[in-house]
Amino acid sequence: MFRRFSSLAQLSHSLRVGIVRYIGWSTVVGVGMLGGSILGIVLGSSPVHGQADVAPDFQGGAARNTAADKQSNSTSSSEEELPATLPGDDAATHVSDDQRTRPAESTMHDGNQLGSWVASLIEQLAHPSFHRRQNAQWQLQQLGIDAFEQLQAATKHPNIQIATSARYIIDSQNIVWWLESDSVEVRSYLKDYNNLDEDKRSEKILLLRERGTLDALVALCRLSRYERYETLSKRAALALLSALTDESAAEKPPGVRPAEDAAALPSLPDAMNRGQSPGRQTPSPAPEVLDAIERELGESQRTAVKWIRSYLEDVRRGHLADVERWERLTQEEMQRVQEQGRETTARDVLELYRWVGSWVARTASRDAALQLLRPSLELVGDSAYGMREFCIWALDHCRMPELVEELAAQRSASFDTYGELKYLLAESYLQRGQRQRAEQLASAASDALGNPPPEARRLAQRLGVGKDIALNRFEAAMHLAGRGMFDWAEQEFRRSLEQDVPSYEEIIRLSFAEFYWNGGEYAKAAEVLAPLVGQLPEDLVQRRMINPQIQANYHYYRGLAAAESGQWDTAREALRRAYQFDASNPDIVIAMRSVLEGDEEFESFFRECFDDMSQRFRQSVIDAERRLAQASDRNERRSSEQLLAMDCNQLAWLLGKCEQDLEEAIRLSQRSLELVPDEPAYLDTLARCYFSAGQVAKAVETQRRAVRLAPFERQMLAQLHEFEEALATQNAAAPPAVSP
Repeated sequence: MFRRFSSLAQLSHSLRVGIVRYIGWSTVVGVGMLGGSILGIVLGSSPVHGQADVAPDFQGGAARNTAADKQSNSTSSSEEELPATLPGDDAATHVSDDQRTRPAESTMHDGNQLGSWVASLIEQLAHPSFHRRQNAQWQLQQLGIDAFEQLQAATKHPNIQIATSARYIIDSQNIVWWLESDSVEVRSYLKDYNNLDEDKRSEKILLLRERGTLDALVALCRLSRYERYETLSKRAALALLSALTDESAAEKPPGVRPAEDAAALPSLPDAMNRGQSPGRQTPSPAPEVLDAIERELGESQRTAVKWIRSYLEDVRRGHLADVERWERLTQEEMQRVQEQGRETTARDVLELYRWVGSWVARTASRDAALQLLRPSLELVGDSAYGMREFCIWALDHCRMPELVEELAAQRSASFDTYGELKYLLAESYLQRGQRQRAEQLASAASDALGNPPPEARRLAQRLGVGKDIALNRFEAAMHLAGRGMFDWAEQEFRRSLEQDVPSYEEIIRLSFAEFYWNGGEYAKAAEVLAPLVGQLPEDLVQRRMINPQIQANYHYYRGLAAAESGQWDTAREALRRAYQFDASNPDIVIAMRSVLEGDEEFESFFRECFDDMSQRFRQSVIDAERRLAQASDRNERRSSEQLLAMDCNQLAWLLGKCEQDLEEAIRLSQRSLELVPDEPAYLDTLARCYFSAGQVAKAVETQRRAVRLAPFERQMLAQLHEFEEALATQNAAAPPAVSP
């Protein structure tokens, strides 16, 4: 029959009774109310990490095995209160109702009385009576999440019996982390969460952060509050905060959106002089996101929850960070690192400092953020990788080159030894406008790359010193190019080739030529590949057969260089040869279209190549869609999505650049971005499709997004300039608006 509930407490209690009677006492002993949703806690049915179901007991006597006594009461149909003892619990049958000291049901959900009762039960975990200890354990297990935070605190109780029993009760809980209202993806992430080790749980947290939808954000909040491991609780909180303050999340409804359009951002020197954060947008969470997170936090006083609540308070204050509070929170974590390195690792605290520094720089002042971040230098590891990671973050995310210089002063030996670190130090001076000092340091960095550090010399001798130096310089060149340090990158590419290491020559020359191509220097790109293409066949016997991609790229670059100088016949001949070596590169066919110049025979060849390529690409998209539909598990689906996105983008780029079937091109490009959101190359393609379709304003908007995500991609920057000039011309030619 239908029954009305007069209060949340009655509803909660009835659900507990109903679920217990339906499934069985030993299996289900608690259902908690969480933000209006039911978060079930199933105990005893699946021990965590191989732990036994028997609670530890240091007072003597037989411990109760909760998994052994599974007697179902699901046949009973009458409404009844929770019994004083569990069926099959022989130990508990000797405990009377008076001994249980359980409050009346009407006061169960009063916060103060519930807290006092839980505290009393926790103290009884060390009671001299075995039956009192077992009864207290059962009562705490029954309460489930209502007792979680006090049990968490009790794991550090000075009484070892209480601490161990509290830890056992927490570890024996098999929490159902997902809700029925969650998406299939979020449920799949959390379905087996209880059975995972710490590393795998961290991976799930990152997946939720990457997804960024409302249910994923609320799940992160849930983990921050109830994850039994303090380290994972804090990682979940940081993942949530990062997702909420990530500019790219603004594209994911109902996530966050930019608070304002930063049309005119201050330059770095101006921002430094004014003590401001240089041109960072501050994403603003949607109201429904804030409300959902606040509900999920409840009244928890857990450390990770305090971080989230502090962020929410800053947002409520109009995106104005409370610097003193954040300084206090970071100092508390620093103290924990010094006192106990187990739960709060230095790396996790450094991640907290990074987020807080970025947040304060955006919402308070750059000077305040710099002052707050200085203590974090102590947390940077001694490894070259850790220092490199910190320097990149300081230069890119918060634009504070001073931190790099201060770290270099503290770790001068490492910066003198590792060329890549010295290059980052040089970049910090460049960022501050001190070019002469930057060039001096860059020269020293290049010299350091030719002198491997002591710990690498043994490996260098085994591989060959020349090979090791060539590889170091090549990797540095790629890194510098990715950071926009093009002059220094060019120098390292050249010096890597000077080592004369045949086994690395092909990959170095291919990458070096592409570097020039990205910069629009087509003749130099062809020149870099010419030594490989010009070798006689007999000279290649000692090596692998020459890579067809080298031949294709060489003739493609040569064709572009010829077209740039108006040598149309040479350009057409070179592009024909390029297509013979690589009929899958759409850029070759696109280049053919630009050199037609009235040559009917070549135009016919271009049309034949275009039709053949577009047909093959369409079939690839159809096949990829079929593979995605047939994917049997999450990993296969993710791989299929990536491949389909690539196929869609490739066809959209061909159609967009050749100005053919533009509606199809736009649909394909949008599809690729549905599968892989915020991929700069795919945004670049969509912008081109919009532009070819005459939607110039949309093209500019989309291209700006691509450039924000990949600020040093010179091809993307060139396309943005093309679109912006066209938009300016279009606006200038438009008739002035008539005022009403």
